[in-house]
This record gives sequence, C-alpha cells and structure tokens, in this order.
Amino acid sequence: MADFKTALEALAKGELKLETLSKQMDILLSKTPKFAKNMLVQLDEIHEKKNLDDKQYAQLKRQINEFRRTHSTETESGPAAGGADSTVFSSDSVVEENKAPSPAENNKAAPDSTVVMTDDEKANNTSAQNTNSDASDFFDISMPGGADTATPSITSATGPTGTEWNDPAVPTGDLSGGYGEGSVIKQRFKLEKVLGIGGMGKVYKALDLLKAEAKDKKPYVAIKLLNDDFKDHPEAFISLQRESSRQQKLAHPNIATIYDFDRVGGPNTPVYITMELMEGMELKDFIKKKVRPKGGLPFDEAYDIIKQLGSGLIYAHERRLVHSDFKPGNAFMCDDGTVKTLDFGIARAVKNPVTGEAEKTLFDPGKLGALTPAYASLEMLEGEEPDTRDDTYALGCTAYELLTTKHPFNKLPANKACENNLVPPYIKHLNKKQNRALRHSVAFHREDRSPTVAHFLEELEGKATWYKNPFVIAAGVLLIISMMLIAPALDYLHQKELEGIIAEIESGNEQTIVTKLGDILLLEKTDQTIVTGDEEAKKKIQDYFSDKLTDSVVSAESNYDYSNVDTVLKEIETFYPESIYLQEKTAFLNESKKRTISNLTTEYVAALKNENLIGNTKNILDNIRKVDPENALLKDTSPSNAYRLLAQEKIESNDLETALALVKSGVEFSDGTDQRLIDMQDNIVRTQTISKLENDLGVIKSQLTTLSDFKQQQDPIVELAGLKPNSELLATLSAQFKPVIDTELKSIQKNGTRETAEALASDFGDLLNGMQLSKELTQIKLAKLTGNARKQKTTELASESVSNIESALADTQIDNAQWETGLLRDIQQLGSLVSEDESINASLAGYRNQIADKYIAKANETLQAERFDAADNYIDKADRYAPGLQKLVDTRSSIIEARAESDRIARVEANKIPFQSFTEGNNVTEALKIFEQFKTDLSTDDLYLTTEAAPMLADAYARLAKSKAETKDYSSAFDFVAGGLKIDPGNIQLNDLKTEYQAEANIIELTALFKTSVSFSSEVKSKVNQIASADPARFAEFSNISANVLAKRINTLRTTDENIAANLANSAASLFPASSDLADLKKQLQLKPWSQFTNANAAINAGKLSQATQIQQDAATEFVGHPQFEQFSDSLAQRIKAINEEFNDYLKDKEAAGENYDDLRIAKKLLERVQKKWSDNPDYAKAENELNTLIAKYKPVSKPKIRTVEKEITEESIAKTGTGATAETTPWQPIASDSECTSRLAGYGKRAKAICFDMIHASARGPLMVVVPSGKDVEKSFAITKYEISVSDWSKYCILSGTCKPIKEKERKNDPMTGITLKQAQDYAAWLSERTGKTYHIPTKSEWEYAANAGGNQPKKDFNCRVTVQEKMIKGTGIVSVKSGKSNGWGLKNYVGNVQEWVLDGNNTTARGGAFTDAHSKCDISLERSHDGNADDVTGFRLIREDVG
Repeated sequence: MADFKTALEALAKGELKLETLSKQMDILLSKTPKFAKNMLVQLDEIHEKKNLDDKQYAQLKRQINEFRRTHSTETESGPAAGGADSTVFSSDSVVEENKAPSPAENNKAAPDSTVVMTDDEKANNTSAQNTNSDASDFFDISMPGGADTATPSITSATGPTGTEWNDPAVPTGDLSGGYGEGSVIKQRFKLEKVLGIGGMGKVYKALDLLKAEAKDKKPYVAIKLLNDDFKDHPEAFISLQRESSRQQKLAHPNIATIYDFDRVGGPNTPVYITMELMEGMELKDFIKKKVRPKGGLPFDEAYDIIKQLGSGLIYAHERRLVHSDFKPGNAFMCDDGTVKTLDFGIARAVKNPVTGEAEKTLFDPGKLGALTPAYASLEMLEGEEPDTRDDTYALGCTAYELLTTKHPFNKLPANKACENNLVPPYIKHLNKKQNRALRHSVAFHREDRSPTVAHFLEELEGKATWYKNPFVIAAGVLLIISMMLIAPALDYLHQKELEGIIAEIESGNEQTIVTKLGDILLLEKTDQTIVTGDEEAKKKIQDYFSDKLTDSVVSAESNYDYSNVDTVLKEIETFYPESIYLQEKTAFLNESKKRTISNLTTEYVAALKNENLIGNTKNILDNIRKVDPENALLKDTSPSNAYRLLAQEKIESNDLETALALVKSGVEFSDGTDQRLIDMQDNIVRTQTISKLENDLGVIKSQLTTLSDFKQQQDPIVELAGLKPNSELLATLSAQFKPVIDTELKSIQKNGTRETAEALASDFGDLLNGMQLSKELTQIKLAKLTGNARKQKTTELASESVSNIESALADTQIDNAQWETGLLRDIQQLGSLVSEDESINASLAGYRNQIADKYIAKANETLQAERFDAADNYIDKADRYAPGLQKLVDTRSSIIEARAESDRIARVEANKIPFQSFTEGNNVTEALKIFEQFKTDLSTDDLYLTTEAAPMLADAYARLAKSKAETKDYSSAFDFVAGGLKIDPGNIQLNDLKTEYQAEANIIELTALFKTSVSFSSEVKSKVNQIASADPARFAEFSNISANVLAKRINTLRTTDENIAANLANSAASLFPASSDLADLKKQLQLKPWSQFTNANAAINAGKLSQATQIQQDAATEFVGHPQFEQFSDSLAQRIKAINEEFNDYLKDKEAAGENYDDLRIAKKLLERVQKKWSDNPDYAKAENELNTLIAKYKPVSKPKIRTVEKEITEESIAKTGTGATAETTPWQPIASDSECTSRLAGYGKRAKAICFDMIHASARGPLMVVVPSGKDVEKSFAITKYEISVSDWSKYCILSGTCKPIKEKERKNDPMTGITLKQAQDYAAWLSERTGKTYHIPTKSEWEYAANAGGNQPKKDFNCRVTVQEKMIKGTGIVSVKSGKSNGWGLKNYVGNVQEWVLDGNNTTARGGAFTDAHSKCDISLERSHDGNADDVTGFRLIREDVG
C-alpha cells in the first residue's frame, strides 16, 4: 500500500499515468467522500514544491472540486480541516513530513496524523507490487485501517512509500486553476511568495510586470487569491465586488489601498484582489511582540496609533461605510510608523454569524457572514444593521489593548460581558476624562457609546482638560493650601475670574466675544484651555469664528484677497489647534479657493479666445497669484500661442493692423522670448510693406510707358521683387516693360553700339532681374555681337556667374539679403545663357539643387525650433532658384504636418491646466468643453485621456452628485452621475452612485405617485424593480410604506367607486406581490370588463387611430386605471408616436426636395405609407393635397430627347455621315442636351440622375459633369467634370476636330488623359466651348479646391496613391479608370490620387491632389506642386463649365 501523496510524486516523475490516478480517485471518493478536502491539501503541497506541472494539477484539482460540489453534504461533514479567517504568516502549523508517530498513534489513524509505513509493510508492499504486469496502468487507493480510518492509502506496484497526509489545520478552501508561487495572473502580476494564509484564501507578494517594465520604484503589490468557496456562491462574489469597489474609493493614508477586484480568467475562475503591499506587521502581532513586554504603551505613543486608526474610520464613516470587523488583526503597523486599516469593505460585505472563537473572523461564503465576536458590538451580535458606533466599540477595545495589553472584557463577546455586568478596568496612568472616554467607547448600548469616532478621539486626547473640572481645581487649591500654606483666596478669585469670562462669552454678543478672546490670550495656557474647552463657551466662540470666516470668504471671492481669511484661520488655530473644527474650516477655505480659481480660469480661457479681452490675462493671472501663488497657470505659456492664433485669424481676414497689434502684445507678454511670434511679426511687417508697394505702384502703373518712367520706379519695383517675386502686379509691370525694353534692344541692334548696350545693361540690370526679364538683360549684354565674339562673351558671362555662385556657396550667408540678391542674379543670368550654350544647363541644374539643399537644411533647422513661418520663408526663397523641385514640395509638406502637430500638442498642453482647475472646482460645464477638445486632439486610447482626464471629470460629476444627494435632490444627483458615466463608463464610484441615486429618485417619485394615481404604467413596475435590486433593505422599507398607503387609498375609494378601487388594487398587488394586504384587497374587489375593449383594438388594427382616440376619450372618466383600458392606451400611444415620427421624416424629405420633381415624388411615397397606417387623420389628407399641388407645379415639360444611348463614333463613321472636321457640310450648330446642367442639380452629383452633359455630336456627348452649388466664397453654381478627362473624351475631340490622332486601344478608353501639354488641354476646352456654345476652362485654384472639398463631405481615404509594405508595392502601381473609387459629397471622383490635375493660380500653373506615384500618406486635396505645363505621364485635368441655368 502506498499513500496518496506518494502516488502524486510518482505521477510527477512519470511513473504513473494521469488517467490511471484519476480513475482510482473517483473510486476512493465515491467510497469515502470526506477525504476530498484532505486530498486537496496534499495536491496543493506537491504542486507548490514544483513537483507537479500546472496541467496535471489543474485537472486533478478540478476533478476533486467537481466531486465536492455534487456531494457537498458528504464532503463537508466531519471535523473541519481548515482554520478560521485569521491570516497565518508562517507555516509552523504544518506537521513535518518525516516525523514518525508511535505505533499507538498510527493505530488511531486520526485525520491530522502523519502515517509512515514500517519496513515490513514496505517489503510486503513491494512484493505485492511486483506481481503487477503494468504498474503505471493500475494501482489501488484503499482504506488501510477499515471504514473508519480518516486517511486514504494507495497500493502501487512501483511507487515509493512515504508520508501520507499533511496537517489538516491548513485551510481546505484552496485556490482553483493551479495558481501559486511563480504563476502570472492576467499576464501582469507574478506571484512571488506566500505572505499569509486564511480562511478566505492566500495572500501573495506579487511583482507588477507593467510597473517593473516602466521602472517604477515600487513595483510590488499584494494579491489576495480567494478560495474555491466563492465559486459556489455567486452572491458572495457580487457582494464582495460591490464592497471592494467601495474601498477603492477610500483614498486615505490610514486605509490600505485596494487597487482592483477581478477574476483571473472567465466565469468560475479564481477571484483575486490587488492591494497595496505594506512592510511591517499586523497590529495584533505588534501588541503581542512590542506592547506586551512593556505592559502597555505610554499614552502619547498609544494615542498616536489610536488616532491614525480613528482617522481612517472617520474618513470611511463620512462616506457612509462601516468596517464591521475592525480589530488588531485587521490593522497593519508599517515600519515607517504609519498604521493602516485592512479589509475595509470585505468584512462589511459579509455579516451575521455570531458563533466561533473570540479572535477569529467567522466566515461562511454561503451565508455571507463575517465578524469577530470579541470586537463586535452588542447590536452586531444581535443581528442589527451596522452603525458607525460599532466601529467605535471595536476601536475602544483595541485602544485598551494598546494601553494595557488586555481586552477590556477579557475577549468575552459583548452579549456575555453585558450579562455578567462586566466593567472596563480603570487605567491608572490616564486621567479621569481619558478613562471616561475609553468607557464611553465600549459602552454596551449604542445610545451610551461615544456618538462618533471623532468625539471619542477628542475626548480621549484630553489635553489639559482636567483644568475644566472645578472639583479638580478645588482639589488642587486645597493641596496647595495644605502643602505650601499660601493664600487660598487668590486661587479662588482666579477660578471665579475664569468662570466669569466663560459666563460673559456664553451670554455675550459678538463684540463681547472679541473682547474676551483678547483676554483669553493674556491667560496662562492651561487657563486658556479651560475657557475655550467649556462646551457652551466653545460653541459660542466657534459660531463667532464660523460667521467671521464665512464673511471673509465671501469678500475674498470678490476681491481675491484671502489674507483676512487666512488671519481668521490662524486665530482659530490659536484657540483650537489640531482640532476637527480647524480641519473643517481649513477644508471650507480650500473649497472656496478652488471655486475662485475655477471662476478665474473660466475668465482666463475666455480671454485667450477674444482679441478684446486677451489683454486682461495679466490681471487675471495676478488675481490667481493672490489666491494661489503656486498655481500652475502662473507658468502657463499658452497666452503667447493664443496671441498668435488670434493674429492669424486677423491675417486671414486681411486686418493686418489688428494682427500686428496682437503680435506685439504677445511678444511683450513673453518678454521677447517667443520666436514664433517674432517671426509672425516680421511676416506681417513684410506683408504690409508689400501691400503698400503694390498699392503705390498700382496707382501709377498705367503711367509707366517709357524707360525713364520705369527707371524712376526702379527702387520700389526691385524691393517688391525681393519681397514677393510672384506678385501679380510685378507680372503685369513686367509684361508692360518687356515691349519697351524689346524696342530699345531692337534700336540698339539696328543703330546702337556695344557701349550703348553695356550702358543700358548697367542702368537697367537690377530692374530687369527684379522683373524676371533676365533673358532680355542677357540679350542686351550680347547685343551687337556675333559669331566667336558672341560665344566668347557668353562664356565670359557664364564664367562670371559660375565664379560668383561657387564663391557664394563656399561662404553661405542665407540670412544676408545682399548675398541672396547676388546669388539669384547670377542664377538668373546663367539660366538666360542656356539658349546661347545648352551645355550650361547641366551645371545650372546642379547649382539650383545645391542652393535648394542649403535652404532646405536651414528650413529643417528652424523647423526643429518650431519656427514654422521662418521655415516656410526659406522654402519660398529656395523656390526662386529651383521652382517645382520635389524636395521643396516634400519639405513644405513636412512643415505643414509639423505645424499641425505642434499646434495640436500646444492645444493639449494649454488645456491641461484649466481642465484640472475646472474639475477641482466642479465646473463640469467648462471642463466638458475642454474634454471634447481633448477627444479631438488625442487618440481614443491616449493614456492621459483615458487614465487622467476622464477620471478627473468623472470625479467632479461624482462630487456634484453627492452634493445634490445631501440635499435629497436625487433626481439632479442622478443626472450628474449619468453625465459622469458618459465620460467614464467604467467608473466604479459613479456606477455605485448611479444605482443608489436612481433608487432614491425613484422612491421619491413613486411615493408621490402612489398618493394620487389610480393606475400605473409598465415604467412604474421597472422603477419598483430597480429599487429592489439596488438596495433590498431600503426596498423593504419602501414597499411596506407604499403598500400601506395604497391599501388605505383602496379602502377609501371602494366606498365611492368600487371599480376604480379594484383597478388600483389590481395594479398595486402586481407592484408589491409580497404584500398580503394588497393581495387580499385584490381578491375582494373584482373588476368589471371594459365593453369597448374589442372595438377599440379593432380601430387600431384598421389604422383608424382618430376613431380609436375618440373611444379612449369617451371611456377615460370611467375606466382610467382599468388593465384593459391601460393596455389599449399604451398600444395607441406607441402607434401614434411611431407614425408621427414617420410623418416628420416625410416633412423633412419634402422640405429637402424643394422644387425637385423626382424628390417630391419620392416624398409622396413616404406620405402614402404614413396614410395607410393612420387612414382617418385629416392633417395627412391635407398634406397630400398640398404635395400633389407641388408635384403638378414642378413636373418638367416633356421634350424630345436627342439620343438616350450614346453611340461610339469613329473616324470612319464620321466620314460616312459627313459630320467630321474634314466633311464639306454646313457649319456645326450646337444642339440641346437631354441632360442639361442646371442649378437644380447642384449638390446631387452622387445621384445618377444628377449627371449632366452637353452634346458634341448627334451621336456623342461631351464629358460627364456634376453641378457644384454656390456657397460662402462662390456666388454662382458651376459645373465641373465628374471624372478626370478620359482617353475616350480626348479621342472624340480628335475625331471631331481633326487636330490630333485618337487613341484606339479600347482598354485605355477610361484611363485619364495624360501625355499632353497644358496648351493642348486649353485648346480642348476652347473647342468644347465653341462646339457646345458654353464656356469651358481649366479650373482656377479656388474653383478646384471648392469642388474637391464638397463642403467637407469626403469619402473614406482610399485613393489611388502609393502604398508599400515591406518593400512590396501593393497600391499606386499605375493609372486606374477615372470611374474607380468613391465620390465626394458632390459627385467628383479621383480628385485626389490617380493623376495630379492642372490648376491655374493667377499667372502660375500648379498640379493638385497628387498622383499614383505619391505616398498615400501625402495624398490630399492640399497637396500642390508647381508645374511648367509640359507633358508628362502623371498629370491630367478636368474642366469647369461656367454656364449653369
């Protein structure tokens, strides 16, 4: 025979199969069920020693627990194997494995005995084992000592023998799932070692892997794994979860922190609690090891501990939470001297049993009960509801032990101590008041006990309170007389003086109190305590201070000067130091300051957004400094950014004067340190200069006709060219000047000399360079030269430019205007010489790139400093040298992205401080505005948003809710809770409050309802059920009161109208089925049926709701509250509501349809559906007539269609019909389209019927178009091609115009047309205009942007742009059909990606939207690059048609 433990070891070594052991366990358990608990203990022991893998452990554990659940009455009988709920921090109680008992002990076979086999038994057993053919497949677990033996034994062929059972005192309700040392819970908490074992489970020291990864200084936590009993009692889990969630809200230095309560996996997996890890010892061990050797602690030392314990209890009591199992075993003495209360809420979750050991927590998950009799009040032992004075009793018992090492009643339960008339012992080293305080704390009856813990602490502290007792003073006087023989009369008079001061304070007015407070300060400290400690005098003094403090706070909240408030608080501290009163008034002051700071922050935030108020920010910050000199807003840098944003708005509205004033104020505010504002200031000044130059030159431009005229304006023109080379005015002046200079050049060429040419070049060189006429300047320099002389001069000029460029590049001075002007002049000259010597082109391109790289490097440097305007300026300058260079485009895009990201971060950081201020001040309105901005600026999983901002705002809602609840305004309280849960749905505190406040609000509402109403809707039933589930005890009280009220009303009503009484009885009984009174009344009173019930329902079913409504009104007086009537009324109301909602949808569709015939017809179908559901509604009939009138009015006039189906045209078909470009026929005349572009189609381009076109041939239509509606910046609607101009569109043009060759590959017909020049595209637009009689053109920048943006209605970003994954191109591999992709809100497709599109921007040409070659991340409406108008494979176009009817 071998024992069970040996079999487990054999399994661990692989000598025994798991299946074999499992089968034999079933046999043994079925024979002897009570072994289940002991087998669990042995199984845990082997697993914890790492001898058994997790999978084997889990399967065996599950098998035993399943057996226990199905045989609970058998497995749980007999001696208890587990101890009570006191936590054991050592393993001393476990019997050593190798300790051999005597033979007599073996014969006893007790449950807790250790059985060791003798040598003979081993030999016999070995012999028996060898007879088995397969030891791993068979063994027998049997009873070694007969049926009464308490431990099982195992017969095995090869398994070793050894110790049989561990000590059954180890708790049997062990953990399921195989969790132990080394296990990891939730992939986060690694269990390192067992700290303690108790009836509820085990406590482990655990490493928080997340904190460890983040290098947190305190990565360890405590994990309490609750035992299997909880799996069998779901109500225990629910209750414990509810209570632990309450403890999570107890953020106090003297309460151990609960972090979380969860299961390790899904349902039925072990439950665990994550707690703060503390270093030290339990208070009960501290008393045993530290206090007992001393015979008790000195009062000051003991009071420090008692005060800390009391502080934690006071904090919890203020939040309506009672510990209910307070004792030294549930407190912890930390090494740093801090004392913390443990298991706050866990014990509260389980209550009732009153039997068991005096110092052991009694716990039964099935009954949800826990308390400790030695520390439980009499009321708790008698099963009354918990009260804060129960904790006072337990604290008093603990205080006795700290002071004397002994329990006040020798650990007898209160009921026993009361029966025996026990009295707590008098402690000699304490004064009478302190002894009285202790006795009050442990009074048997609540009404005799200290009313609060705070009162007990104040009374126990007893600072000099013996002076208040006139008898003690008298005794002192007598002692002095007897010992020192000094005049007693003086002391007597002094005592009378003190009594007089007290009497005057008690009966005096405010001025008297002020005078007497001054007198008190002249007294000795002990005398001061006597006067201020008198109960009546204290009330008068504190009332005076309270009024004074309130007045000072009111004044401070208006003038922000809290010095008077602080003075009053110091006065209070002078007379009542370290008192609860002082704490309350300090809290009152702090709340006022938070409120004031919140109000000032509201002003501050509003000022930052208003150009007229932003100047007040300094004053606001000064006021904040008065209230809170350390406030974070005082270091806030967001005003600088606010000045910049306001200035930017003014710049965009062209109000440069105001913008400059704002920027200057911002620079002053930042003490000149905000470089971005300085850059903006420079830009504004430059813009103003440009504006002035353009205005001045614009006035006289028409007068500039000669060389002399232009020469006189050289300085402003050159200055403008340096500031804004792409100025439209400059282009106009250049166009004016070019023929003048060309004429002069021709004159020189014909009649002039080299000297004349050189003089002209010298005089007008700067002007010509500035006006970008460098080619003309070069021609002047080469005038009168031919052949080799011309080549030599060209080489000379090129060499000069190259030398100057290389010198400039060698000594880069990007911020030097003279360096920049010279370099640009030489680049322009070199470029103008290319026509003379093409070999220059290669070096010119290299120089352009080098210069661009210099500017890009400088731009990136300033970009790192977040000087975005400066970086933009550098790219603008670089664009003069290398226009359209891709690197410049990319850098500009990077600047745009960096600016947007910087602004986003700045907004977030600027909002954090006001947000905290608003939440602390409970200003949820302003806080919510910022929170919504956070949601826009931050990702949904951002840590600040989810772990800081949301909980902060939710806590503010919770505080407001609690404030409303204190005034019994539970409806408002519930609204605040609901608001908070929208922000933080998982907030435990708010979810608890939601249930509580909803129940209270429902109670108030229903209590009023039950006094008047005679019928109740289904909603009332739901509210009754909510109260019952939220708080069963509260529901019991509510249901009793409500049932009594309803019963009285029913009895009253039955005397006047028995049927109404029966209605009410029927409804009331269904609401409160547990009420026997209501049930009896329901039986006594019988309802008569409603005769119209069938007719009423028939009217509803027939859609005659007006008729049904009339039936309802006729019966309302007699049958209100009748079940049939109420059922019908609910059904009718729901039907009417649903139909009215549909009718409202119809009205919206009719309004949206306007004059559109097709949309009006669609709206009519909806109205017809509504009419079927409510056929006798006169309003619907009237609506139908109105709609029919509109449909008739806007029905389009029929006209013959030219062709409904387009036929393909070819060169051959056109030649046959004689309608082509070469046909000798009459001139082409535009013909009408059957899909004309009109304003009524505007904005509906996504619909097929809204696509329009012009006819370009009897068998062919022009490009398909959609109509763009007018808007803010667009006065009139216009049409734009829905798609990029396709190969098919272009081929029709080629065939009909004869100007180009059509592309015949059919597979390309829907490709966008590329490979043509801008000039060719414009020729196509001109041809369309002539062909159709309409006006077509390439879009301007504003037209293209407006149509592409579609009022912000954009499809999902899925454009034909390049996407590369792991160097594999998966998108953007080439051109796709113009018809592919999604439309924007107005019907345009492929305006982003596929091919970039030509857009005209004044005299400049750009390509917008990006092409398939661009990275998907950069493809956007805003993507823009300069274009020279030459043909390439990635540029296409679409057209605008101006004339829309």
